[in-house]
Amino acid sequence: MKKNIYIFTRCVWTFINFRYDLVNQINKKKFKVFVCMDFDGYKKKDLEKKYKNISFIDIKFLNQKKSMILDLKILVNLFLIFLNKKIDIVHNFTARPIVFVSLISFLFWKIKVINTITGLGNNFFQRKNLFKLIYNLIFLRSHKVIFQNNQDKKIIFSFISSYINTSVIYPTVKFKKKLKFKKTGKKIIFLMHSRMIRQKGVIEYVKAATYLKYKFKKKCFFYLIGDPDKNNPSSISQRYLNSLNLLKYRSVNYLPHTKNIFKYIKKSDVIVLPSYGEGLPASLLEALFLKKAVIATKVNGCLEIVKNNYNGFLVRPKNSQDLKDVFLKIINKPNLVNRFKKNSYRLYNKKFKKNSIKSYLKIYNHE
Repeated sequence: MKKNIYIFTRCVWTFINFRYDLVNQINKKKFKVFVCMDFDGYKKKDLEKKYKNISFIDIKFLNQKKSMILDLKILVNLFLIFLNKKIDIVHNFTARPIVFVSLISFLFWKIKVINTITGLGNNFFQRKNLFKLIYNLIFLRSHKVIFQNNQDKKIIFSFISSYINTSVIYPTVKFKKKLKFKKTGKKIIFLMHSRMIRQKGVIEYVKAATYLKYKFKKKCFFYLIGDPDKNNPSSISQRYLNSLNLLKYRSVNYLPHTKNIFKYIKKSDVIVLPSYGEGLPASLLEALFLKKAVIATKVNGCLEIVKNNYNGFLVRPKNSQDLKDVFLKIINKPNLVNRFKKNSYRLYNKKFKKNSIKSYLKIYNHE
């Protein structure tokens, strides 16, 4: 008899970009798969037509107005799903599903709950002590807690750590193509691609790039690629992003999100992510796999991927001066980039090559 597995994630965007490969490989003969998320304008029939053998449930996780009434509605909706559906396994991704679904699961002890911490989220850093307590209570209820980096595991109180079943599973690179090693040319190409929100360090990247582009126009080129996130309070306005292309001495070449990001990574030398906090950033993991130098901040997640002065540079978060200094180092010593590129691929093979999807499937099958 098939078991029912319910995957909870924030919205359609996170499902398509980060969960679909996993969901697609779940054995449909053993499991009936339900994906619960905010449809964010998509229609259920369109999703089920495009993604076969998956059932979808709309839950308004995004709650753009931050209304307590809407949050209560989410909890009631989740309670009714748990009450009326036969659920064997629940797997939660992203902060809001983890918190909301896990809280409801306290009323349904027979259901196995797996939580994957993809990042601690903005709320955690704004109200750290409160959310640390909430997460620890949730972890006690979880059958398995999966982290994407070793630093995030420190959120667990030491006195209850022995009661919590944890593991670290790194994400899997979605690219199938490999790139041949490409020597740096006369002009070093930097690329930052992410959601256009302040927490990713977009402003710091633009400030540092602007200073250097004016001084070293023939030696460097800066790409910035991505869309604003209308559901995030720190989203960068489209107006600001468009203005970057209007500057007389355009310092950053801004482009909206593209499905063909591989094309831009391929032509780049250095991938940059000056984020304020991460789980394990896909853009940097892809950079390692595709033999690129990397620049990132000294925060959880990035510290797993970047070894300072080995495959790139680490800088302080919220610090455009640090970024400017390492950009300058690379511009003045382009041979560094060639060494970093080779070391990135060595690090990928040594640390991140294992297929995370297979690890998840083992957990499901073991249940």
